[in-house]
Amino acid sequence: MVGVLYKTNQQLEAEEQQVLEEKRAAEERQNQSHITSLASWGMQRWEAAKMAKQPIEQVALRSLRQRNGQYDPDRLAQIQEYGGSEIFMSLTDEKCAAFESWLNDIILNSGEKPWAVDPTPVPELKPEQVESITSAVEQEAYAEIQMAAHGEIKQELIPLLQAGQITNMEDAKGFILQGMEQRAGQMAEQMQQRAEEMGEEIRAEMEKLAKEARDRIETKLHDVIVESGWEDAISEAISDMATFPAGIVKGPVLRRKKKFKWTKASEEQGVMDEGFQGNPNPDSPVEVTNEVCIDFNAPSFFDIYPFPNARKPEDGIIERHKLTRRYLNSLIGVKGYDSDAIRMVLKEYGQGNGNWLSVTIDQQRNVLENRPYEEWSPDQHIDALQIWGDVQGLTLLNDGLSPEQIQDPFADYSIELWLIGKYVIKAELNGDPLGRVPYNFASFRKRNGSLWGSGPPESIRDSQNSCNAAARNIINNMGISSGPQVDVDIAQLPDGADVTEMYPWKIWQSDTNKALGGGASRPPIRFFVPPSVANDLIGVYKFFSEEADNKIGIPKFSYGGDSKGGALGTASGFSMMMNNASRNIKNVVKHIDKGIIKPTIERTQQLQIYYFKDPEFIAGDIKIIARGSTALIAKEQAAVRRNELLSVVLGSKVALGIIGKVGLASMLSEIFKSGDFQDTEIVPTKKEMMRREEQEQQAQLAQMQQEQAQLEAPAQVVEHGTETNEAGAKKSGKDYQIV
Repeated sequence: MVGVLYKTNQQLEAEEQQVLEEKRAAEERQNQSHITSLASWGMQRWEAAKMAKQPIEQVALRSLRQRNGQYDPDRLAQIQEYGGSEIFMSLTDEKCAAFESWLNDIILNSGEKPWAVDPTPVPELKPEQVESITSAVEQEAYAEIQMAAHGEIKQELIPLLQAGQITNMEDAKGFILQGMEQRAGQMAEQMQQRAEEMGEEIRAEMEKLAKEARDRIETKLHDVIVESGWEDAISEAISDMATFPAGIVKGPVLRRKKKFKWTKASEEQGVMDEGFQGNPNPDSPVEVTNEVCIDFNAPSFFDIYPFPNARKPEDGIIERHKLTRRYLNSLIGVKGYDSDAIRMVLKEYGQGNGNWLSVTIDQQRNVLENRPYEEWSPDQHIDALQIWGDVQGLTLLNDGLSPEQIQDPFADYSIELWLIGKYVIKAELNGDPLGRVPYNFASFRKRNGSLWGSGPPESIRDSQNSCNAAARNIINNMGISSGPQVDVDIAQLPDGADVTEMYPWKIWQSDTNKALGGGASRPPIRFFVPPSVANDLIGVYKFFSEEADNKIGIPKFSYGGDSKGGALGTASGFSMMMNNASRNIKNVVKHIDKGIIKPTIERTQQLQIYYFKDPEFIAGDIKIIARGSTALIAKEQAAVRRNELLSVVLGSKVALGIIGKVGLASMLSEIFKSGDFQDTEIVPTKKEMMRREEQEQQAQLAQMQQEQAQLEAPAQVVEHGTETNEAGAKKSGKDYQIV
């Protein structure tokens, strides 16, 4: 039987009073001057940023419609008013998809990382490392010079011993010590010269240590990047770049993530070698941990609002979040968040009125992003603003921050503020030691002085509109010219005749006397066909389609389109055209390198030092380089060049004879490597090819020597008949062979 818990009226009233007191305390805390002023500061920035982004949002909505193959509402209304076809040629989507594929192949699918760790040209080591290296080289140099001087003095001592001028060991030692003292000055000069030589040795040792540190750091950093979701964020940002004025990557940020962690018992039982297969033993070989990890993501273009004067993310930026009640509940009790404020948010906005921001484009955005009924969802999200900006220290002091945090009241301090309605659920100084914010931008076409650039749809909008107009007119003209038009002289037809009905063998009645003036001069029914101008319109369409290729820099032949005729008909011509076409994409990759790849990797490495205090990332003086626009594109072009050279070698016996089989094997090895083959399993190594070539040369030499020996041997007559001399064979006709 289940027990029932009873409470007295006094207990219920006490609990209700406690809830009211907690609510009153939370409201009083939120109404304090420093909280209300921060909320007011945040709302002012939000309203300004939202208004400043409205023109950019309209551009983005048009671009998204253009890629989805939809007309803008006003344009569609004009077309429908005119009548005829409403066809939309998906030229933009074709170009944007090619743009995405090309960038993904260069940056993510090339088989190599688009970044690398490299020592600086003049590595900077720790002072103790430099001191240790210098001391070791000095000791080595001093010992070397001292030994050389000692040997020279001994050579001078030998004649004196032979002449009897020095007769005992004490005098010999004294002679040596005196000689060393006399040469002390000379040794100092030699040490000075040696010190200059030591500089190169020290630098070489420092470079060696830096390279060793680079290898360790790169391996470990790559492991962190792989687990952080960095590649997925880059891929999503590339997709946004293909449509919107910018692609955005947020990170690195610290988040708690649940992970499986192998226990010691699982290691002892060998479960780690087999992988996790459910729960193979009652001791549970894994446990779920909630660890702080580095994370990356790609926020939507529509959720990012830079301040009106922002030229870089650190100038001020706002991200709009849509939080679930579950997520907000998980923040209660987390350090840095106001638990009482979160409870007030859940009470006020947790029952379906969480869209307190009322962003006007939300409905259009949801339809274009294939979420047309999102507002009908029974589980509504709650809008939240994450605001990054600078606030003067004096304002923060007045808002309640301690003087220990605000050392200079007239300096600006970067803060992170989370705002939901009038409630500040989190407010703290920016945790980045350099005051950076975790947002990184890149655009198809960058515009100086703005975080927003332009996307491919915007660049070819006029070509897309012209192609659409040509296509609509082609369809309309084809419909009109596809069959005969009928001209009926209704004056010659009897009253009530149905001129809209036409079928084979129909009999038309006419009366020429009814025609105007009597006596008709033309037949009552005439047929004519309007002229077709489809070919001319197709030429117009092709012209503007090629203009789109020129403007976006991604011609059809670069992604498998029409590649016939002209320079494209030869391998070298195709390579030249591809090299020209890739110039535009190189600029885009440079934007990604500079705006996203390099800063995200650098900050990840610095976060490992600053937050996780990982000593591996401290060793050596290294820098992060993004190599997408240089090495990776160069590799792509090198593959084309290798194929061209291979065809030249295989098509020319002279070229093949020059490089030999060893050179051909080296070429094939590089080609197989670029195709992700293990070349050593297919193409023999250079050493093996040289061994084979040497064996072949030895075999040929042996054969030549054997043939030469046969030619130089004396002629012998072998009888096959009865005669024993060659002359007799000629006479008798017997069969002889000279060997």
